[in-house]
Amino acid sequence: MLLTILFATSGVGSSSRQGRGARAVRSRFGWDTLSVIDWNATACGCNKCFFPLVFPASQLSERKEEAWLVGKPKCETGLVDRGVFPEGFGCNTSSWFPQYNRTWTFAEELRTRFGVGHMLSRPPEVTTLTPAQAASLNFNLKRRVDRNNRPHWATPWNRSIPWSDRHSTKAPKRYYSPGPHPVQAVRSCPWPSCVMLGCTSLKAKAFIRGAARFFAHAPNKTKLSQGIRRNFDRVAAMAAAHPCLKLDFQVFLRNDGQVFNVDLDRCDQLELAASKHSPPLSEAFQRNLTAFQLELTRLPGLCEIPWHQTRLVQAVACLVESSHLNPIASCLRRLPGAHGDVGSI
Repeated sequence: MLLTILFATSGVGSSSRQGRGARAVRSRFGWDTLSVIDWNATACGCNKCFFPLVFPASQLSERKEEAWLVGKPKCETGLVDRGVFPEGFGCNTSSWFPQYNRTWTFAEELRTRFGVGHMLSRPPEVTTLTPAQAASLNFNLKRRVDRNNRPHWATPWNRSIPWSDRHSTKAPKRYYSPGPHPVQAVRSCPWPSCVMLGCTSLKAKAFIRGAARFFAHAPNKTKLSQGIRRNFDRVAAMAAAHPCLKLDFQVFLRNDGQVFNVDLDRCDQLELAASKHSPPLSEAFQRNLTAFQLELTRLPGLCEIPWHQTRLVQAVACLVESSHLNPIASCLRRLPGAHGDVGSI
């Protein structure tokens, strides 16, 4: 699952403009337009990477918000090695591409029904990566991204830097194999215009570091406060209707008060056993999946861990209630786990 505080939404207008204006942008995908040089702007999760684009200087101002998600079939991520999925699952287009279409449909349904937008610009497509392109892309990812993000990526579950090789200098597993890959146009919304808010400690710490400047750069603090208050009511209703959203809950906040969904494919993964497109799964896996879904439904808030929920509520309150009498930096320092890690304005 993805991502860091890099992008949030398809467009910089209101959520009502998102569906129309975002899809009006029809840039063609090209492997040579992906920017891997700026490691601060390139991010990879378990199943996909986010790439900003390289444009001529004459087009930079009008197209700087364009970016692409590039997916990796599950057979490339190492997830199939855990014995959960049937052998060979996810290694052909027909098995993994439907998930991307379902995620797009789900994102549009949430936008239409609940008024909570998303960062996808248009439906996904499939494009082929040649061996030469794969070699170049993987080299740059290893050289630029791994070198700088290794402390964050070297975990027991990491698919690109195995835990056993965390101190090794040998090349990690390849990121992308030659062949077909799902790609999807998105729009970027860099910090401090946008900031991620989520339940896990990593996302909470990133929010604590970035929220003060995010708040300071909001053009209208009253509109920001009122928008977040209103839109989080929508988010709560959305999560009540779709408890899968509580799994690694995360949204992006924009400095006009808009809230946007991100990484909605986590719902598809959770409900995989119920999908008609899915291969048969073991009875034990289906039982565990059903039990987990019920557990999410029973959660009273948005986070799986109670004290994470408490921290999330307090973080939202910092944005909604901050003023010259109640500075946001002071509020952020009181959040659990802050430890003085509040970023400067």
